[in-house]
Amino acid sequence: MVYLWALGLSKGKALLQTKPMIEKAIKKVHTALQPMMILVADLGCSSGPNTLIEIAEYYNRIGQCPVDVQFFLNDLPSNDFNHLFKSLEQIDNFVAKDQNRQATTLPQYYVAGLASSYYRRLFPKNSVHLFHSSYALHWRSKMFEMKNIKEPLNEGNIYISKTTPISTVKLYQELFEKDFSNFLELRSNELISSGQMLLTFLGRKNEDVSDGDQCTLHGLMEKKKLNNFNMPVYMPSTHEVKTIIMRSKLFIINQIQLSESNWDPYDDDLEGEVVLYPAQSGLNVTRSLRPVLRRLFTTYFGESVQDVLFLRIASNVSKYLDKRKGKHNVIALRRHAVPVPLVMHNMCERGRDGEETDGMGEVGMTPLLSASLEKTLVATKPMIQKAIQELYSAVLPRTMLVADMGCSSGPNTLNFIFEMFQESNNGEFLNEGNIYIAKTTPKSVIKLYQELFYDDFSKFLELRYQELVSGGQMVLSFLARKKDDLYDGNLSVLYGLISQALQSLVMEGLVEKEKLDSFNIPNYEPSIHKVKTVVISSKLFTINKIYVFESNWDPYDDSSDQGQATNINPIKSGLNVAKCIRAVLEPLIASHFGESILDVLFSRFARNVTQHLEKRKGKHSVIVLSLSKRKN
Repeated sequence: MVYLWALGLSKGKALLQTKPMIEKAIKKVHTALQPMMILVADLGCSSGPNTLIEIAEYYNRIGQCPVDVQFFLNDLPSNDFNHLFKSLEQIDNFVAKDQNRQATTLPQYYVAGLASSYYRRLFPKNSVHLFHSSYALHWRSKMFEMKNIKEPLNEGNIYISKTTPISTVKLYQELFEKDFSNFLELRSNELISSGQMLLTFLGRKNEDVSDGDQCTLHGLMEKKKLNNFNMPVYMPSTHEVKTIIMRSKLFIINQIQLSESNWDPYDDDLEGEVVLYPAQSGLNVTRSLRPVLRRLFTTYFGESVQDVLFLRIASNVSKYLDKRKGKHNVIALRRHAVPVPLVMHNMCERGRDGEETDGMGEVGMTPLLSASLEKTLVATKPMIQKAIQELYSAVLPRTMLVADMGCSSGPNTLNFIFEMFQESNNGEFLNEGNIYIAKTTPKSVIKLYQELFYDDFSKFLELRYQELVSGGQMVLSFLARKKDDLYDGNLSVLYGLISQALQSLVMEGLVEKEKLDSFNIPNYEPSIHKVKTVVISSKLFTINKIYVFESNWDPYDDSSDQGQATNINPIKSGLNVAKCIRAVLEPLIASHFGESILDVLFSRFARNVTQHLEKRKGKHSVIVLSLSKRKN
């Protein structure tokens, strides 16, 4: 769920108001610690443009200090991290514009995603310099239970109102106190001594829990099927916030302020009490609410009522704004950790049957490993264990940072080449009729593939060398060839079968020949000799161990060649192979050829694979490599 109350504009205005607090927090951290690296975590980041503006704002302030900057962007797994990371290149432009510099001259920064609830432990002990959270902490980790209760706890309401029973108000308050206290304890453990937190969330001006404009806003919603539905939010007063912080004895409040913003994120007039265009403002407010509440409402009321529901909300909001303005009260809070040692407890929430749940009570789902990756993990397990043992013995770290490069959502490899070569300047295609190295591929094209792999792998080694601690370890596994013969690789055969399928579509007029001729898979399987050569020539790593093992094309086929040289069920195996390859290549092929050919293409590819498997098994060769960083 996107944790914004109003769309980007409201959050952007909050950022403008907290700029001085951001600058002060960064100065405090840098002055007190003078770190070589500053780690900043944005909790409840969402995926809108203001997330990028927030990163740029922090970077602008930190960038004045000679330190590396590591950003962690945190939200629930349902957040659109793909969209967020595709937008990261805009940060350079934001920063460059602010500093009147070229984007290419800016210092380096690093951004990583962290999909989990911020009501759980997120980071190792004493590892974070600065936490930031904007428009997120008014959301509760879960709602109070309705078990064994015959009467509705809050009949006719979805939040606190004048008719809400005192017992239900108390449940809201207890949930907030529990969540916020838990949040403080978790962050206290993760923050380094003298670390800072800057939190912005919706609140109330006074102690009357039913006197907030949020209560009014929720009261304007339709009341059908509402008796068992309560919004998982709570807007505390500044007194409640202060009380919980002081009671925790974990943080010192440096600064706390309460500001107002209009319901309508496009209305910048904070002084006036009259809304000039209530109908338009009603639509603006509803458009802001809908992305936030749609998923929650759909779960309880169904998809079919959404359009009608939000139209009526817009009408109700317009009628309210015709009489007076609606305003949010926003609490901004800056504080630093008290350097007191704490005993850590496991604060993960559990579902009813013991499952871990995210911040909204949803059962967490661990993606199933593909059969191919499982086999690779089994094969590399001894090397991983040895790498960890050697690292721990040599470095004795209090915290161990492990990075999985190219994790994707399935098997990861180092085979994909970062940049693919372009067609020649005279308009001729470099690898006509092929999508990878084949018998008809010119030697000049083969050389381009080899050079791209050499450049990419050399750069990869250099980057990891800079990031690894002294004595650090790497375990890499990726597709390779047993021999130096380029045409003996399994990818040449496998991609050749895709080429055949594409060529048949060209003959039928479903694919343009130029499209096929201009397409090359950005992939390369090196020989074990080539891998050794690149590592040794880099002079950055020592090879601890290197070997090659084989796995069948069909990830569900566990049989070996001993007594079985062909597939028992080639048709089923052909489909299995096609499904696996489609999962990897579909975005690449769709972007070049279009989505309309995907089904027929992979159907024909499956048939080609089946015909191949009727004669002999298809196998991948996987190289496993254990490296140690050389000492300076």
